[in-house]
Formats: sequence, C-alpha cells, structure tokens
Amino acid sequence: MAGPVDAFLKVSIAAAALFASASVGYYYVIYLPERDARLDRARSMDAAHADFARQADIAQRAAEKRESEERQIEERAAVQARYRTCMSNIERNYSLSWTDACKKASEKAKKERSDCFAKNAGKEVCDVISPAQEFSPDCSLSSGIGKGLNDQLEKSRARCLQESQLGLQ
Repeated sequence: MAGPVDAFLKVSIAAAALFASASVGYYYVIYLPERDARLDRARSMDAAHADFARQADIAQRAAEKRESEERQIEERAAVQARYRTCMSNIERNYSLSWTDACKKASEKAKKERSDCFAKNAGKEVCDVISPAQEFSPDCSLSSGIGKGLNDQLEKSRARCLQESQLGLQ
C-alpha cells in the first residue's frame, strides 16, 4: 500500500513543482515583459502628450507674438496715415488761405484803382498810385500777411508732428 500512496505523493510533488515553476516562468517570461512594455508605452504617451503640450504652448506664444507685432504695425500705419492726413489738410488749408489772401489783395488793388479812376486822376497817375494787379493764386503777399500764413503753417506742422509722436508711444 505504501506503493500507490508513495507514487501519488511523488506525482503530486512533481505536479506542484511543475505548477510552481510554470507560475514563476509565466511571471518572468510573460507578465513582467508585458507590464514593462505597458509602462514604457504609458511613459512614451505621457512624454508625447507633454511634448505636444509644449509645442502647442510654443505655437500659441508665437501666434500671440505675431498678432502683437501685426497690431503694432497696424497702429504705426494708422499713426502715419493720420500724420499724412494732418499734413495734407494743413497744406491744403495753407494753400487755400494764401489763395484767399491773394484774391483779397487783388480785389483791394482793383477797388483802389477803380477809386483812383473815379477821382478822375488819369491813367498815368492811377498806374503809379494803384498799378493794375491781376489775380494769381500764388501771388506775392505783403510781408505781414505772408509771414502770418507761414508761421501758422509751421505751427500746424509742429502740431501734426507732436500728435504723431504721441500716437507712436
């Protein structure tokens, strides 16, 4: 009787040893490499996510910088356009004022000549006292009127420049 129990016990021990070694083998050959591979994939995915987030942050900062630079360029262009408009307006106003002053001087000269003829002074006398003066938009004005218009032009130019410089800051 000892024989069959002994054989059963030997087979049971052998089966247990085989099962234990199979379990240890499974753990080291299959489970650990698979777990390590999963961890490596998870780490690489985390690294990829971090890299993607970093790249997205860099791209966003670059886009914000580009937008800021574009806004600054647009603001400078707007300031320059306002400066050009201001200068154009003062040049036009200066030209109109000069033309208007020439027209008034011409009308005054015609009236003085007409008054001279009305007094029957004669053509030669009236030519000396009030010479004929035709209207010209770029006539020579008296120094007081011309200086006043030129001074106003320079003040207006300085104002346009000052406004432009304040707009650029």
